[in-house]
Amino acid sequence: MNHLDTALADGQRRFGTRLAPSFRQRYRTEYWPYDERLPRVRRIAGALSQNNIGPGSRVLLYGNNSLCWVAAFFAVLARRGVVIPLNPKSTASQLERIMASAEPDLLLCTAHSVWQGPSIDSLPIETAAESGPAVEDLPGMNAEDSDLAEIAYTSGTTGEPKGIMLTHGNLLSGLHSLPSAVPLKETDTVLSIVPLFHLYGQMAGMLYPLSRGCMITYLPSLSSRIILSTLVHAPAHFMVAVPEFLKTFMDRLEERLSGWPPLVRRLLKSRIRRRISKTLHTLVSGGAPLEPELELKWRALGFEVLQGYG
Repeated sequence: MNHLDTALADGQRRFGTRLAPSFRQRYRTEYWPYDERLPRVRRIAGALSQNNIGPGSRVLLYGNNSLCWVAAFFAVLARRGVVIPLNPKSTASQLERIMASAEPDLLLCTAHSVWQGPSIDSLPIETAAESGPAVEDLPGMNAEDSDLAEIAYTSGTTGEPKGIMLTHGNLLSGLHSLPSAVPLKETDTVLSIVPLFHLYGQMAGMLYPLSRGCMITYLPSLSSRIILSTLVHAPAHFMVAVPEFLKTFMDRLEERLSGWPPLVRRLLKSRIRRRISKTLHTLVSGGAPLEPELELKWRALGFEVLQGYG
């Protein structure tokens, strides 16, 4: 794969009607087969073209995880633009500083996100995905490794967000290194509960699974109840998470077991493992350090634990 957009066209050709991203909301799951994803990307790309977005244009991507967020990410790259993913919980002052730094040309926002930043031309992603003028010409197919693909704003350890400039080559390098560490198969399914504006979430929960033909499930919120319900109705083999969630989940499990004698707790572990999920076998943790003790607790329940980063 020489550039990121190849994953899109290649996925349509190789995986066809196989399910790609899915979105679990309340009591239903929305699915996009691989061969339906590219037409939506083309429609968003057409809407971007109408807004004069082309090579080098900088586009803010603002909203929670959704199927349209994924399509919008690829649509910006398809126009050979630069994606600037933003945390939808950013404060007005943070957004003002980011805009002054990034100098964006357009805002792409999801339906349920409320923009808190300075005034800027905007485009609702869902509207563009359904009714945008589909275009066949995708300049991103000719992107070079040295072309800027994304500016990711991260606070690091110094407080104020700073823009990390990533080329197509940077993202592809991470993508090419993953198969040896996490050998995903086409039949594998992934539940990603990491925000896609994080590089780790993009790589482990979007770019890599899509390049392998996997189905990925995204969620509107991250309560334990919703996640357990999703694992029942949309079974997964891999779950992409952050240490904070794994700690909270484990604390609740241990709280329920606290009244039982140690021998009974050990006997109940296999039952707990099955109640969490009958299919889930690997937890991919990233975004922050994972405490060794917490990792051992999850391994004791029978899960493989891998540590990832963006």
